[in-house]
Amino acid sequence: MKVPIVREVRKIVITRELRARFGQDFSVEVKKNQKYMTAYRFTYTSQGHAVVGYIVVPKKHTARAPTVVYNRGGSGEFGAIRIGWLFTGTIAALARAGYVVIASQYSGVAGGEGVDEMGGLDLHDVINLKKIIAGLSFCDTKKIGMYGFSRGGIMTYRTLQKTRWVRAAVVVSGPTDLFFQETYRPEMRKHFQKMFGGSREEKKKRSVIYWYKEIPRAVPLLVLCGMADWRVDSREAFRFAEKAAGHFRDFKLIAYPRGTHALEEYETQVDQEIVNWFDAFLK
Repeated sequence: MKVPIVREVRKIVITRELRARFGQDFSVEVKKNQKYMTAYRFTYTSQGHAVVGYIVVPKKHTARAPTVVYNRGGSGEFGAIRIGWLFTGTIAALARAGYVVIASQYSGVAGGEGVDEMGGLDLHDVINLKKIIAGLSFCDTKKIGMYGFSRGGIMTYRTLQKTRWVRAAVVVSGPTDLFFQETYRPEMRKHFQKMFGGSREEKKKRSVIYWYKEIPRAVPLLVLCGMADWRVDSREAFRFAEKAAGHFRDFKLIAYPRGTHALEEYETQVDQEIVNWFDAFLK
């Protein structure tokens, strides 16, 4: 990976000992998907400091493959990408479908430098992945999608607001209104203060419902939520959809009746919806 901002690249090898740590069911899925993809850990320069990232490349892919930027959820080490995740779930589903998947751990996480601001300056950690994609001969820079889970939804919406190179997007269980979130999860007020100061201005900056019209209408957007999600209430998705459906040319909201935050109750169905969405607009 000879890209100026990339500092170090290391191929990830899943050993028998490492699989043993995953647990039996998880280990079986990892072993199965190893046949279809190769994963790498890399460090790159963002905001002048080192940030950790991952890239998963299908072993069988087109000469210039479509690429999906994967925005993880959580903040700090909570929700950080684990090695096993690269070979399971949504990342594996996308790789099996022929997509290169690239992800950032965000600043200050997993040995990276800097500070995670939950959608502040660390947004550059996501935007700078475009430079890496552009330097990879097997990636098609005209076919880049973006996926965001939970907090990753904030990163996705803000990237769509600030750039024009994402051709299709999917957000799963993503916050759309941090003010509303504080009403049903009062404890988040302290978390927002810890992550980015918690000012009204900063919360609005991370709440797409107030500036969705700044996102290009032409970007196809799929939003998935769970009706039993206690972390990000499905009402956020519904309130956003009421506004966004009239703005975007291609917009779809899917709500799963018994779905919790990660929608694990519908994992296969959800992953297929995501792949279908990207297939429709990136292939």
